[in-house]
Amino acid sequence: MMAVYRQVAASLLMVLTGLGFAAFVDFWPLLVIAFVGTLNPSSGDVSVFLPLEHALLAGGVAGHERPRKLRVHGGDGSVDVGVGRASGAARVRAGARNDRGHQQ
Repeated sequence: MMAVYRQVAASLLMVLTGLGFAAFVDFWPLLVIAFVGTLNPSSGDVSVFLPLEHALLAGGVAGHERPRKLRVHGGDGSVDVGVGRASGAARVRAGARNDRGHQQ
C-alpha cells in the first residue's frame, strides 16, 4: 500500500516539474525546479519510478521466477522505447514533407 502512495507522490512531483518548467523563464526558479523535480537528462530510465516498479515486480512472483520477470519487463521497455522513437521520427519526416508542399 505504501508503494502506491509513493507512485502517486512521484507522479505529482513529475506533473509539478512540468508545470514549473512551463511557468518560469528565469534561471534561478528553473534551477530549483530542475534540482528538486524529476528532470531526467539521460536516455535511460533513472526516474523515481524504476525502483518502485522493480520492487512491485519482485514482490509479485515466486523467487525462481524473478529473473525471467525482470528480464521480460526490461525487454518490453526497450522495445517500447524503440517503437516510440521510430514513430516520432516518422512523424517529423512526414511533417517536413508537408512543410515543403508535398503530399503524404
